[in-house]
Amino acid sequence: MGQLEPMVDGQIVVRDRKALNLDEQAAAQAVQEAGERTWPQMGAADWANPDADQLSPQSFPIWEEPAVSGHESPPLARPAADHSCTS
Repeated sequence: MGQLEPMVDGQIVVRDRKALNLDEQAAAQAVQEAGERTWPQMGAADWANPDADQLSPQSFPIWEEPAVSGHESPPLARPAADHSCTS
């Protein structure tokens, strides 16, 4: 079976898993900016004033690169307050 090409109003909107009518970089930037405005305020309504990491902890541990034979790789970790999104 071939790949499906979703259509909206007669226009193909996705091809090869890429949105054809969306600027993905602009969308990612807009979501990042909205998050950065929102995260500092997330705990304001709670008496304990939790930060974003306390309200929504990571589901998976932070990725660590495997050591390359005989070479130790430093662990990768993000600061607790860093909610950046890279694309």
